[in-house]
Amino acid sequence: MFVTLSCNPNKTGGEGESKQTKSRMTYFEYGGYTDTIYAHISGEVYEVGEDGKLQPLSDATVEIEQIKRTTQTNEIGIFGFWLEKGVYTIVVAKDGYQPLTLTNYVSIPDQLSSTKIILEKGTEMQTVNVPDRK
Repeated sequence: MFVTLSCNPNKTGGEGESKQTKSRMTYFEYGGYTDTIYAHISGEVYEVGEDGKLQPLSDATVEIEQIKRTTQTNEIGIFGFWLEKGVYTIVVAKDGYQPLTLTNYVSIPDQLSSTKIILEKGTEMQTVNVPDRK
């Protein structure tokens, strides 16, 4: 299942309108594995480069709030966790960028999920409620 929350990350307003950019999740996908008691949650974190193109954002901190588990994105912006069944809040942050909080992130055994996240420069916290799988 794909849920698209933003299809044009570089959209600007019309004449006289300022460009509004906020940290956001661009898509979310559930899939599945079999015969495991854990779910795999992974993602990719990007920034919008000087040229307007998405570029991987390394060394962003990704935290699962309920269990106080953290990791850093690698050199190509990827992170991942194996989690037990539950509903989690995930915070993605990096100094100089707007932190993003993903709420209602559901982890179900035998399932995997993947998300793409864009962090924008600034300090205003953004929150996204992850859609239900229905």
